[in-house]
Amino acid sequence: MRYDCLFFDLDRTLWDVDRNQKKALMVLYGRYGLDRSGVGFERCFAVFERINAGLWDDYRDGKISRETLRDTRFERMLDEIGLSDRALARTLADDYLKLAPTFRGLIPHAREVVRELSGRYPMYVVTNGFAGVQQIKLRHSGLDGYFRGVVCSEDAGANKPDPRIFE
Repeated sequence: MRYDCLFFDLDRTLWDVDRNQKKALMVLYGRYGLDRSGVGFERCFAVFERINAGLWDDYRDGKISRETLRDTRFERMLDEIGLSDRALARTLADDYLKLAPTFRGLIPHAREVVRELSGRYPMYVVTNGFAGVQQIKLRHSGLDGYFRGVVCSEDAGANKPDPRIFE
């Protein structure tokens, strides 16, 4: 069977979300002195990871907006670790979106797979991730030159797995 093109997800398919988000949160934990909560980094990260995953599920299912996802994850994390502070939550949200996509960790063998397939097929990224953030991830990880385009759910008006995003 011959394919006309290939679609890749970026997060957790090529770009190592778990490793990169942990590194980003570690930087923010230190930068903003979140240890003053008395909650260690590993526990703080576990709280963030759980909250973030649930909000991404809600976003994918169309229950919340991009802005709600972006703003709420840090508010809830701070509340849970005992540092309720809306201004700090907003600062963390802004800094996280600037910092996290600059980490370069890829899923093992992702670069080799993409390099090999790019010589045979036109390739595109199709993602529920935020458009500007995904472009930064691709650039910093060195994958940007392999793809002809990036289709983001916010631009397509539909989240994966809705067929409209692929159309």
